[in-house]
Amino acid sequence: MRWKEETGESFSSFVRNIRLQHAESLLVNTNTTIADISSIIGYENPESFIRLFEKIYNMSPSKYRKKHNCIEE
Repeated sequence: MRWKEETGESFSSFVRNIRLQHAESLLVNTNTTIADISSIIGYENPESFIRLFEKIYNMSPSKYRKKHNCIEE
């Protein structure tokens, strides 16, 4: 089975999207720092995570958290 032929996306894109969904959940449901979230989802460099998040969600992780967060900081 070829991953891309079956799913329409590359395996690396699939993994990236799963990581970002996990980050999204952590941003909204916890007070975990962005640097720690970056590490939890497998990014050694928080700046790389932030750049990717901004590219996909059109806002920084901190702005996303402020917009969607129900937890008091």
